[in-house]
Amino acid sequence: MTAVLGEDIGGRVTREQAWPAVIGSLRRTEEAGQRSSEALRRAAAQCDFDGLDSIAQNLAWRIERQTRLIELDPTHTGQAWPALAWTAKAWEAAGGDATELIDELAPGRALADLALEAGYELTWHQRTQAIQNAAHPLPWASAPNSIHHSEAVPVELRNYLDHVATAIAARVDQLSDHATTERPAWTQAFGESPSDETTYDRWRSAIALTAAHRDQIRVEADDPNHPFGPYPETGRAGHRSYWAAASAALAIDVPDALNPRTGLADSVDQHLAQAIALDIYKALPASGREAVQETLANRLGPAWMRFAPDTEIAITQSVPAENLLAALAEHRLLSPEMAAALQITTPYLGSQELQPNEVGQESPSAIAAAHPPMSFAIRRETVTSPRL
Repeated sequence: MTAVLGEDIGGRVTREQAWPAVIGSLRRTEEAGQRSSEALRRAAAQCDFDGLDSIAQNLAWRIERQTRLIELDPTHTGQAWPALAWTAKAWEAAGGDATELIDELAPGRALADLALEAGYELTWHQRTQAIQNAAHPLPWASAPNSIHHSEAVPVELRNYLDHVATAIAARVDQLSDHATTERPAWTQAFGESPSDETTYDRWRSAIALTAAHRDQIRVEADDPNHPFGPYPETGRAGHRSYWAAASAALAIDVPDALNPRTGLADSVDQHLAQAIALDIYKALPASGREAVQETLANRLGPAWMRFAPDTEIAITQSVPAENLLAALAEHRLLSPEMAAALQITTPYLGSQELQPNEVGQESPSAIAAAHPPMSFAIRRETVTSPRL
């Protein structure tokens, strides 16, 4: 770290609260087949660190972002030999035989071409695996239906897709109508029908997603304390639909909530922000995590603890990712620059010179006085990679 950044900046980074986020981003860089030292140099070369409240947070963000971009274009790996070596390592990590890969591609190719072709082969394999393992939208959740109208899709298939979509929508409408009119016991978890039209739409959407989840995995229990039924572990049937319903349920009482989401982060920036937030959160001591959890519960309302079977598990999901970032920022665990990079726009993230832009809105300085920075003993971790 100090060899790349220098004694002053390198030492400061390792002392900052966001140091674990830097470690996490460098580890993910190596897992993607890159040299962590080169990633660090590229990140440092983007621009200087003058004026930053937290160099570690900004550095983690730069490394994480370039790793995501490089994963899409393995030709950025640099010289041919390192590129080929890292590609072979990544191929083996994906379960392939590196020797067979090289033997198959080497004949008739120069070293640079071999490295490039191996990179293409790895990219094709990774994208194939990503498509197979991707968390596709739930059939009963809102999703783009452009394929239904694409001229590239055979008419018979388009008609079939329209028929299936209509049948699914009809089933969800039937389930939600029954739930909102008959009000079985499990719907008590969502409260009474709101009088406000916007809140009512969120309320009904949450009940619809929950009813679809219950119908899909055959939940028989009519328990208001467990409206989604038993919690399915990661990888088990119903896990994604559980969190889709929970996400919508948590959005009912949030005035500025967006349309109910599927509970899945679906963009590079969302994944990046979630990874950094979790790195910082996990590095906090127990008292720090409890304070952040309390703030998270206050932001999400009383339903949070009911719908989250285990807080530590729930925080790792993408459902509370945005609120986790905001909670970290509220406790001054994210700098204003980092919060801006992660697109957090809540009032307390402005600079101290900014004035409130709405009547009745507290100024950042007033909020800072009401919420002083948390003082935690961050768990330090030694980086053992020989490449740093």
